[in-house]
Amino acid sequence: MSALLGALVASTVLMLGVMALRPLLRRYAGARWVYALWALPALRLLMPPLPWLPADTGTVAAMQAMAPEFVPRDGNLHFIAAFWLAGAVLYFALQMRRYMRFMANAHANAIGAPRIHRCVRIHHSAAVDGPVAAGLRTRTVFLPLDFAHRFDAQERRLALAHELMHHRRGDVLANLAAVLVLSLHWFNPVAHYAYRLFRADQELACDADVLAAKGRACRMVYGQVLLKAGQGVATALCGLSGAALLKARLRGLAAVLPQRTRLLTYAGVIAAGFILVASAIERPHPKAAIGVTAERPLFPQAAGSVAEDLPAAERLGNPSYLQHRRELGLARSHARRGTPADAASAGSRSWILPAPPD
Repeated sequence: MSALLGALVASTVLMLGVMALRPLLRRYAGARWVYALWALPALRLLMPPLPWLPADTGTVAAMQAMAPEFVPRDGNLHFIAAFWLAGAVLYFALQMRRYMRFMANAHANAIGAPRIHRCVRIHHSAAVDGPVAAGLRTRTVFLPLDFAHRFDAQERRLALAHELMHHRRGDVLANLAAVLVLSLHWFNPVAHYAYRLFRADQELACDADVLAAKGRACRMVYGQVLLKAGQGVATALCGLSGAALLKARLRGLAAVLPQRTRLLTYAGVIAAGFILVASAIERPHPKAAIGVTAERPLFPQAAGSVAEDLPAAERLGNPSYLQHRRELGLARSHARRGTPADAASAGSRSWILPAPPD
C-alpha cells in the first residue's frame, strides 16, 4: 500500500508540473513536445522512486506526521486497497464499454462498403458528426454522411490526413494507455483534468504534424476544416470538442518557432524528462559493502573461533578477515611452539652437538 501511495502521489506531482509548463513549452517548443511530456506521469507509475522524493515508506510517514487523521491504520490498508482496485477496474470497464458501444453503433450505421487506404478502413457512418479516428485492433476512420457536401476536395484531403495522422502516430493506443492511468487515478480530480488537457494537446500535436507534412501554405484551408468539423464525438477514446480547444488549435496554426529557440527548448525538455523519471540510486549501507549485517557480526568474539560461515565472495579481499586469520595463526603457533623468542632459542640449541660419552 505504501508503494502504491508513493507512486500515485509522485505521478500526481508530475501531472501538476506538466500543467504548469504547458503554456511556456507550447510557446517555445511546440505542441508536439508538450504532448510528449504527458508520458512522464505514466512512466512514473512504472519507475522506482525519484531521487528527491521520499521513499514509499517515507511518504506514508510524512503524511502521518502532517495529517495523521487522514492516514489509515494498518488494519484498514487491505480494505482500502481492495476498494481502490475495485474502483479502478470498474472505471476502466465503464470506459471500455462506452468505447465498444460507440464502435458498434458506428459500424451498424455505416453506409456502403469501406474504402481501404494504407491498411486503414474508411467508413461513412450516420453515427458521427465529424471525422473520427478509432479502432484498437483494426484501424478505422469514420466520416459523416455529409462529408462530401460539407467539405470541398482540398478540405477533404486535409481532414482525412488529420485522422490518418492519428493512426500513424499511434494516438488511439496512447488514449488507451491514458485511460489506464486515469483508471488508477479514478478518485483523483487532478488526473481527470490532466486527461482533458492531454487530449487537447494530442489534437494540437496532430495539427502540427499535418502542417509539417502538407506545408504551412495550407494553414487557411486547414483552419476552415477545423471550423467545419468543430462538432466531434464526445467519447473517452474517439473525440474531443469545445470552443476553447478550437481557439487553441486555430492559434496554433499561426505559431512560428525560431529554429534556435526550438533546439534549446528540445534539449531542456529531454534533460528534464530524463531527470524526472530517472530511477533512484540507493546507496548501500557502509557495512553492507563488506558483507556486514547488523544481526550477525563479521567475526565472533569468542577466542579461537573463525568465521568459516562467511561466503568466499565476502572473505576475498576483506582486510579485516585477513588480519583476523593472521592473528589467529600466530596465536595457534604460540600455543604449539611458544613465543618467537622461545622458538628462536630452541632452534639455536638444536644445532649444538651433544658431548661424546667418556
